[in-house]
Amino acid sequence: MKTHDSKRFGEVYNLSFISQQIKELEAIKPWITLSGGWAWHFISPLHTEYKHLHDHTDIDIFVLPINFLKVQLTLEENEWKRIKTKYDNNTFIRYEKHLDRKMVIDLFKGEIPNIEVKGWKVTEPNYLLSLYKTVHQSDNCIAVQKSLELQKKGISPIDNQLLINLDCK
Repeated sequence: MKTHDSKRFGEVYNLSFISQQIKELEAIKPWITLSGGWAWHFISPLHTEYKHLHDHTDIDIFVLPINFLKVQLTLEENEWKRIKTKYDNNTFIRYEKHLDRKMVIDLFKGEIPNIEVKGWKVTEPNYLLSLYKTVHQSDNCIAVQKSLELQKKGISPIDNQLLINLDCK
C-alpha cells in the first residue's frame, strides 16, 4: 500500500474552507455526481478532515451531457471563472473561484455509475476506484487504499470505519 507523506500525516483541512466548498456545490447539486476526494468524503463515516484521508484540493464532478451547459451557466452565474488548461476537451473543463482561497472544480461530461449517500450523488465506489488509473491522481489517500482492500474482500466501503482509520501511517 502506498502511504501518505509521513511528514504531512495528521494535517487537517480548514473546516471553513470545506464548508464554503459545500455551500458552493449546493447551487449545482441536482445535476452533478461527485467524484474523487469529495465522493470519498461522503462515502466515509463522519470524520475529522485529515488531509491524508482524501483529497479536498479540487472538486471533481461528472455531469450528464444534457445538463452540462446548465451546470456551466450556473457556475458562471455564481461567479466561477472558466480556466483554460492543457487538458481541456469536449469532455473536460475547469472552473475556479476565489473566496478566502482558490476553489477549483474539474467538470467532466459523462454518465457514470452513481449512488446517493448522505443526500449527495457520488460515483459508485468500485467504479470510482477504477478512475484512479485514468482520471484521478491522489490514490495514496487512505480512503482509496482501504477501499481497494475492502473491494478485494467484497465489503462495501460506505460508512466503513477503515476509511478514516488513523493507524495507517
